[in-house]
Amino acid sequence: MLILFVCAIGSLWIDNLYAIYQGIAFYMDGQQYIRAAGISGDVIALGGFLLIYLPIFFLLVQDEKFKKRLFVYLGLTAVGLVALVFNGTRIAWLVAGILLPLSAILYGKNIKKRVGCLVVLYLIAGGIAYQFPFIAERIHSFVDVNNISNQGHYLIKASTIEMIRDKPLLGHGLGFYPEVFNAKYISEETKRVENHISHAHNDTLLIWAETGIVGIILFWLMFGSFLFFSFKSWYKDRQIEDLMFFMVTLAAAMHGVTDTRFGMHQVMKMYFFLMAVYLKYRYNVYR
Repeated sequence: MLILFVCAIGSLWIDNLYAIYQGIAFYMDGQQYIRAAGISGDVIALGGFLLIYLPIFFLLVQDEKFKKRLFVYLGLTAVGLVALVFNGTRIAWLVAGILLPLSAILYGKNIKKRVGCLVVLYLIAGGIAYQFPFIAERIHSFVDVNNISNQGHYLIKASTIEMIRDKPLLGHGLGFYPEVFNAKYISEETKRVENHISHAHNDTLLIWAETGIVGIILFWLMFGSFLFFSFKSWYKDRQIEDLMFFMVTLAAAMHGVTDTRFGMHQVMKMYFFLMAVYLKYRYNVYR
């Protein structure tokens, strides 16, 4: 299990290094819009991988059991943070910015010191960000109502809600979202942003539109149970592995607010693979 875990996380680390190389190359080439995609070539997928990678190493940095390897884990965390900056996925920035201090609070040791260090880190990061136009532009775009991406997300979600209203109980059929949406629900405003829509940019809306209220209830029962039982195990036994899985699952759920995380097969395959390793670890430890 350790070998499998190291190989999985090691592959994400290599992906991060390549993303950093891409980001530096784009910057040196004078590009103002930098979106490093990593080895897969998928910008959003790399953001999803980073939300698996970063909580794990950030928690390892805090765990006293791994004190001898502190600088190694600090270095691995730094690689992930730099890759996150060059990736430029706004929701990944936001989720990471929320989850890192949350993990320090949940870990429950030297909270003031850890949160204080994070505040200093955020202030430094903010100062650096405004030295680079592409980072500042991405930050400003969070609240820019004229931003094309923001407008597109809003229009797509509004039309998806119309889909749900038409068939709220059973939905339009699993996997039929693109066909039905583009045939009946895409608006002229949306077409000016993007001609063909493949997903709803929101896991909840997408699954509700396809599978109805029964499907979305089961979907959230699934993710809710992952969150509930991993947090319950962390609260009871204080094993860092439980908190890791809780934070990675919470990251997956939060990322699904503006992207269709569940449909990104490469990211979710990694997630469920690590879940399998986690469950087998718990079975071996507690049986």
